[in-house]
Amino acid sequence: MKRYLLYTFIFTLLALPKQAFAQCDLPQPFTGNTGSNMTVMLTPGFISSLPINTADTYVVAIDLNGLIVGSEVVARVNQTAIVVWGDDTSTPEVDGASTNAEISFQLVDGEFLYDVEVPSPVSFTANGISFQTTAATVTLNCAPAVLGCTDENADNYSAEATQDDG
Repeated sequence: MKRYLLYTFIFTLLALPKQAFAQCDLPQPFTGNTGSNMTVMLTPGFISSLPINTADTYVVAIDLNGLIVGSEVVARVNQTAIVVWGDDTSTPEVDGASTNAEISFQLVDGEFLYDVEVPSPVSFTANGISFQTTAATVTLNCAPAVLGCTDENADNYSAEATQDDG
């Protein structure tokens, strides 16, 4: 019985897929409505500069404290807008952006996370509007890890590997 369990364990290890994923902390889409907002227009020149590979790719708006204050799906569109929600001052919790807060953006595409530098900086203004008409600067923040041999001198070296699997 012990031998059977040992063989089953070894077979299970050998059968595992050769790809593992890094622990990316992907921001979730914004949910809520604080009653005060700003519109950030994402025009075709901006949208076309984004690396969109999945049907549910979305952009999130984030304040300097890391609070997600808006989001919008950007797959299969050539123009859209993100509603950036402001803080509802009638409640004690901070649930949106404060006046003049700098807003940053990230793109979530499947398991990939990108930092998006907008061409025109965005500061929250209630009932304001910002137009992003030209290409964004997009930088990969986090990606799935591909397990394999990363030793270039080894017989089983894999150029695709990003994390050594021993």
